[in-house]
Amino acid sequence: MADNFFEKSILKKIDEFINIVIELSSAKDNNSYIREQALQKGTEIIPLILHFLEGNVEHVEAMFQQLVMQRLPEPRIISSFGSFEENLHSFIKEVVETFFQNPAKVVKESANNALSQEVKNPDLEEETIDDSLNDFQNSIKKVFPNVEILYDFNLRGEKVDAYIPEFKLAIVEKNKNKNYAKLKYLCQTRGLNLIELPSEISRNYRRLLRYLKSINKYKKDF
Repeated sequence: MADNFFEKSILKKIDEFINIVIELSSAKDNNSYIREQALQKGTEIIPLILHFLEGNVEHVEAMFQQLVMQRLPEPRIISSFGSFEENLHSFIKEVVETFFQNPAKVVKESANNALSQEVKNPDLEEETIDDSLNDFQNSIKKVFPNVEILYDFNLRGEKVDAYIPEFKLAIVEKNKNKNYAKLKYLCQTRGLNLIELPSEISRNYRRLLRYLKSINKYKKDF
């Protein structure tokens, strides 16, 4: 589960980094504030890359470049943003050079912000309870920390017990007396993944976490 959040976090930050560089490349003047934003965002990405590289620092720049290239808009869009490509490679190089000047400092300063705030391991989560939520909702909240969760969401007249927009995920506590054909169709046409949770595991977040890890849909789509 933690790796899924790492992956989601790094892709989100890569997209933010690209958008900042696009904004800077589109600016008429040399905007030092946007430039600092780009460098800061790039610095936040370094600890996440190191997580996937398992500490192999020599591959940091290549991994950074590869992730960015995978998330770029199509070439005709890129070409409309002036010196975007030049700025992009320049920022990546500068961020990586700064990292190699003092790796421990970059990781220490960035990891707390980039990892502890964005990514939590539910297996290590404290047993906190939100009294305003029921057992099922508290269970979902622990498995998916730090993301928006919409409870009792109405999808064209069909109730979804929990909807997580960031993951395009719809979750229902399975009722053997209910037909979910319409809900499945609505989710399919909107690109949503529907998970029907057995009632015996939906209100225990540890069992819920193990269940989500065990189903192929969860592994493939997250």
